Amino acid sequence: MSLFKTNCAAALPTLPHTTTELVHRALEGDSWAEETLYRNHVHGVTNFCLRMIRSRVDTEDVVQETFVQAFRKLHTLREPEKFQSWLTRISYNHMQQLFRQKKRTFNTLFRDDLYNTPLEEQVVSDATQEQRTEIALLDTAFDQMKDEERACWVLRYLERYRIKEIVKITGLSKNTVKRRIAAAQDTVNSHFGESIHE
Repeated sequence: MSLFKTNCAAALPTLPHTTTELVHRALEGDSWAEETLYRNHVHGVTNFCLRMIRSRVDTEDVVQETFVQAFRKLHTLREPEKFQSWLTRISYNHMQQLFRQKKRTFNTLFRDDLYNTPLEEQVVSDATQEQRTEIALLDTAFDQMKDEERACWVLRYLERYRIKEIVKITGLSKNTVKRRIAAAQDTVNSHFGESIHE
């Protein structure tokens, strides 16, 4: 999107539109609705991918592929109001493909120099020292988790998805998701000395 379009969009009054309305309009060929869906959701998808991949270059590729596929297959979305979780599922699948292509697991990627970008380096510049210390502890905990434990924990506590949504995103059973989250939480607790509550 050009700077001109960005400035124009910012200058015009915005009417409230639900995600469902935007999806329907995009299906009818409304490019403004498609662009709005992108703007509304790209930040969330990017954050999720960056937390898991830790590579800005690969994150950009996954995010781009996610939205390309999403808009190409938008007609297959049965529940437009769940557009965000649908996007997350698509991005999750693209990340899995990326890891398979590189013949790496999540754990290997997190220890590889190419992908070893600590979470602390991803935080906003005005984060306090206490927040940075906590993130560094979380980083250490992440290194000790299994791949799907980390994925489920991030989806639950950082991305704020419900269990049934994580089941759809990952393709794991409900009980497996709960076990992976619990195992990951145990690892987190061992570093923080207390539970991180919802």
